[in-house]
Amino acid sequence: MQSKDHQDRIALEGCERLSRGRVILIAGEPRIGKSLPAIAIAQKLGWTNVLVVTKKAAIGGWLELINEMKVNFEVVNYESIQKTRSEGWDGVIVDESHRIGAYPKPCIAFSEVRSRCVMAKGVILLSGTPAIESGAKLYHQFALAGFWDEAGFYKWHNKFGIQKKIKLYGRDVAQYDDVDMDKIMGIVGKALISCTMEEAGMERAEIIRHRVFMDPKTCLHYRNIKRDSISRIDNRVVVGLTAPQQAQILHMMTGGACYDDRGGIVDVGKAKIDYLMKKWIGKRKIVIFTEYVPERNRILVELGKNGTDNLENFKSGEYRFFVGSTKVYCEGTDFSFCDEMVLYSIPWSGSNYVQVLARLSNMHRENRAIINVLVMENTIDEAIFEAVSGKQDFNRRMYNK
Repeated sequence: MQSKDHQDRIALEGCERLSRGRVILIAGEPRIGKSLPAIAIAQKLGWTNVLVVTKKAAIGGWLELINEMKVNFEVVNYESIQKTRSEGWDGVIVDESHRIGAYPKPCIAFSEVRSRCVMAKGVILLSGTPAIESGAKLYHQFALAGFWDEAGFYKWHNKFGIQKKIKLYGRDVAQYDDVDMDKIMGIVGKALISCTMEEAGMERAEIIRHRVFMDPKTCLHYRNIKRDSISRIDNRVVVGLTAPQQAQILHMMTGGACYDDRGGIVDVGKAKIDYLMKKWIGKRKIVIFTEYVPERNRILVELGKNGTDNLENFKSGEYRFFVGSTKVYCEGTDFSFCDEMVLYSIPWSGSNYVQVLARLSNMHRENRAIINVLVMENTIDEAIFEAVSGKQDFNRRMYNK
């Protein structure tokens, strides 16, 4: 496979920095092609026993690339990391490294991944959104390679964090999301290699916000939940007793379906689905991303023989619409063969949002990608959209471009 100029630059910088340290973070924006230079770095450094840790959905792409480059690396997803040997690795490539841990505690796989990283000659971290939720997420990523002098997140936060507390049920609860990014970057900058879409010769997707208005049924029950935390829909009871529960129910309602108090699915309205069918039913290749299962199932029913949730069937050309989860397909999958994307429901996670927006982008794409975001007017959709859009802006500022 022929590498691009920006990938050659990343590989060269990576080799130089790993000659002086044990870990680097390739923080290229999503879809700029970080996997290829990571493999090239391992080859140039003479690593033969290399472990690649990634998401399950990305394994196929890694195996395809590894076969093309004729290297014999082992690829495993985070959930199966314990099945690999703990020692004997020359290098470890940690793909989507921002998934390794939130703050203050990391994910379950952290200790297993770390045990393999600390024994390796070098570690290559890959992420398009390394600190989009908070700079505090950088702690656990670099801790995989024993990078920090501070032993443990709390001691690290005492040095790099901004102390903050909130009142919760009458008690002061410490928050760990605020950090001094300048201070952190002063330390990790020597291990950070960045690359923007523009540097990779890529054009950013055009994001189109679509205003969708509530139908009367959705409006009635949305107001009930917001005001009373309870609503009766078709003889079913829907409740949101806590603030997080209420927020999730309201978000689901904008998509047309939510869960009742017994876990059953309740149809609320069809405003978004009707808008979707009217606007895109005649289009050629469309990928639709949703946040929740109930709305995904309703869309598939409406699409009938035109839609599928099977990616391989969609790629084969049998179907015109693919309906997938933002959580499952936000990373490690390429939808650049699609004409447009419809973001039916907006992810709560800023990281997932930024990653989803990049799914149609590709270094070889000829026409500009179009992302359609459905936002229901005067609902929680608007607040979520503004919040994750702000996270996207923060992510771009990380690259200092």
